[in-house]
Amino acid sequence: MRKHRNILSGILLLTLFGSTFFGLQTVSSFTTFECTTPTITLKVTQGYYGDLDGDGFADDVFSSVDANLSCAKRYNFIYKVTLTLPSGISFSDSLGINTRLNHLIFSTIFFNSAIESGFYTVKAEALLNTGGQFYHTDSLTFDPPGGHSGTGTSSITSVTY
Repeated sequence: MRKHRNILSGILLLTLFGSTFFGLQTVSSFTTFECTTPTITLKVTQGYYGDLDGDGFADDVFSSVDANLSCAKRYNFIYKVTLTLPSGISFSDSLGINTRLNHLIFSTIFFNSAIESGFYTVKAEALLNTGGQFYHTDSLTFDPPGGHSGTGTSSITSVTY
């Protein structure tokens, strides 16, 4: 009797284990998204002027650009930011970037550049050279008041993550 009970217990355990193990199927509530082409997306988030160099003139332009990257473990791209004055004169800064990060923020100051009245445009461009080439651009137009005769411009771009 005891032998019978052990055999029945063993069969019951095997049945439970088998139905649990073989009865489970992979069920996912998530849609599978296969990322095949690396991309970069830019968004100019800020563009304004002020006295950023402390020379007493509110003639410096600041811009901030978010860059979001996807579908690769490492990214290699060229970043360019351009400030275009109302007269059509433009100033640019560019960087070559090699990163493993998926999000970067580019902050650029164009010193002594808000020297004309009218609308200014900050344009950001990126050419991603990872898994082929992918290009993206975004721009922001704003109107700093006034202006004065400037002494020439320079720019500096910093990257944060």
